[in-house]
Amino acid sequence: METSSLVMSYVAYLRTGNDSTAMPNSIQHAIAIANSDEVVRDSFNVLLTGAGYPVCTFPSGAALLDALHFFEPSVLLLDTQLPDFSVPSLIRDIVAATGRKLPTIVMANHANELPNLDQLLCDAGSLLFKPIEEHQLFAAIDKAIGAIGLSPASPE
Repeated sequence: METSSLVMSYVAYLRTGNDSTAMPNSIQHAIAIANSDEVVRDSFNVLLTGAGYPVCTFPSGAALLDALHFFEPSVLLLDTQLPDFSVPSLIRDIVAATGRKLPTIVMANHANELPNLDQLLCDAGSLLFKPIEEHQLFAAIDKAIGAIGLSPASPE
């Protein structure tokens, strides 16, 4: 499993006795990316951290689920081609693990790989088809963050 410095910072923050509801803004805006393609994970990581968002990347749904013991992302960015989970089952397991539904952006190659598109759109906040334009991604993230009552991060 990949462990980013953000997760380590979050764990250190909680170990100091701080409450997760009063986390620093940078941790509150954390985006978890689950994608089996390392190049895609790295590309999104560079793009989003460059825009001021803290990011944790995971090569599988199981790795993301494991990290939820230490880390509560504000937004999920999930690929439909994960090797170990379908997006709807991963979302259900995340809700079971966290007790809440996290704003989710789903990345797909094309609509016909999503047999239950209506249900997926109910479970996820946004659906983006590849290739994903930067403005589409940032609009979806801002919408997701706005849905939980936080202000979008501004580039540093």
